Amino acid sequence: MTSSNISSSVTGTSARSVAFWMSPVDAGSTFDPYSFGESQATTGDHFGLRYDTGQTFYGMWGYGDDYYSSAGLTTGWQFWVVTYSGGTGSPIGAIYQNGTQVMLNTSFSPDYDTASTPFFLGCDVDGGLGTSGSLGHWFSGSISAVRIFSRVLCDGTGANGCASSTDEIANMYNSSRP
Repeated sequence: MTSSNISSSVTGTSARSVAFWMSPVDAGSTFDPYSFGESQATTGDHFGLRYDTGQTFYGMWGYGDDYYSSAGLTTGWQFWVVTYSGGTGSPIGAIYQNGTQVMLNTSFSPDYDTASTPFFLGCDVDGGLGTSGSLGHWFSGSISAVRIFSRVLCDGTGANGCASSTDEIANMYNSSRP
């Protein structure tokens, strides 16, 4: 799946949320369940989720601008939501595992701009598309019920940039188990 299959309203610096279930075969390897963006030597923006065994983190990352959480990972089904409020100034990013917030950053700088980059499911690209880039950080396991939204899903607290008191994230977790 690439961004050609996804509405242009969820690329660039716009608000977005990605929700999905995943069941990794091996919790002892580095992988990217999904990623918008690319890595390059001097630039690069990723809006995604990465698990890195060397550092044991989940995060959103860009060139010199990385945000991580030390949430644990096990094999078996887990529900993940990554939100980004978009815009300019101080966009907010958050990661949720099984309905619970595990990472919140309220001052992304620079803004994550993925306007010219595809959406990758189960891997990411290193080195830049169209240059010496190659796909990597392959996910081994199952990914199910991927949903992409052109807005921030609400967590009921307002901390992630959504002012609604409805906890859409917990509701999804509790109602859509594979």
